[in-house]
Amino acid sequence: MSLAHRVESLTGKEYAMDTPGIPSRTRHPRPTTLHICAITLSVVSGTCALVALAAGSPLEFGVALAFCAAWLIAADFIETNVEREREYAARGYAVPASQPTQQCLLPSAGL
Repeated sequence: MSLAHRVESLTGKEYAMDTPGIPSRTRHPRPTTLHICAITLSVVSGTCALVALAAGSPLEFGVALAFCAAWLIAADFIETNVEREREYAARGYAVPASQPTQQCLLPSAGL
């Protein structure tokens, strides 16, 4: 029996694990999954960087460290976007979409 089933049977309420910093009522499955994957991959690449530092070449260490930093930046970007969306929803505003680019219409050359 999983932890979720045990908690559900004890409390009588549906149980879902919260993503840190994001309440379950406003959580979306796709950003949550992406955030968890980004953090997991940053931990894995950070571990590879430590192993490369101890037993590998400086190039392997640098590559693994760069991947670790890239995944941490991706996780921060996902978290920032989720927080921005929550703030807009709390204020009652629609989440702004990306700004459309202005089209420049050129006269055709008779083609």
